[in-house]
Amino acid sequence: MIFRLDGGVENLLALTPVLVEWRRRFGGPVVVDTMEPAVFRLNPYVDASGPMRMGSAERFFDMNLVPWPKLLQSVTETYAERVLGDVRMCSWRTVMASSKEEAVKAVAVVPRGFRVAALCIDRNEMSDESEMQVRAVLEKEGYVAVDVGMGRCGSVGVQREAIRLANVFVGTDGPAASVAFTTDVPAVVCYTWRDSCYFAPCRKSVPFEALVHGEDDCDSGKVCLAQNGSSEFGKVYGHDCPKTSRFACRKQEWGEMVGRALRRMADKV
Repeated sequence: MIFRLDGGVENLLALTPVLVEWRRRFGGPVVVDTMEPAVFRLNPYVDASGPMRMGSAERFFDMNLVPWPKLLQSVTETYAERVLGDVRMCSWRTVMASSKEEAVKAVAVVPRGFRVAALCIDRNEMSDESEMQVRAVLEKEGYVAVDVGMGRCGSVGVQREAIRLANVFVGTDGPAASVAFTTDVPAVVCYTWRDSCYFAPCRKSVPFEALVHGEDDCDSGKVCLAQNGSSEFGKVYGHDCPKTSRFACRKQEWGEMVGRALRRMADKV
């Protein structure tokens, strides 16, 4: 079966539990038509991935037609309902693998002998001031903050291995957070514009903190879904933001929130 999906890393990883369940029920081969084949490289449940030319006779699921932004539920659940017809899956954990070569490269990114916080913050989703607060809190809590963005890691495989070497992942909702969810590293994720239900991890016994701004931090009084909305036949799904700037309402003190989350996770260990 061919699964066609043009989405980003988050969407592709959200599909992996469904691919695992498909293979368990119906066998292979499983092929993913995607512009991001590195996400599926070495995945034991995927036989091939990459951009493909498909004939009209080939069986495929076009996952691009799945309207997950309209539903406040896990993207994996929405994919499962489309592909399997139900959500009775053996595992909901996202799957990703990396190579020994990528593990070696990650050692050069993450210093050994320290409590390391793998940090990846999207500058479009958090102000420079808030990022400085987060870094200051990490230092106060005894962590060495290490940037694990693609600019430093170079590939999702090296990024995943760098996160695996850290003691905790801290970042904004996005591709790096979804990669972190494929590891056993505790994670603190700041959801600045998208509801946390979409790409939350399904990991037993692995600490996870989803941080969202409160209603008092936005003049609209709503959790900001404006940028996650989609337009179809003249109707917009999501909230209309009354602000002229996408993140003008980002007044949240993210640093202190991250600090409290780290202390809560430490108490659970």
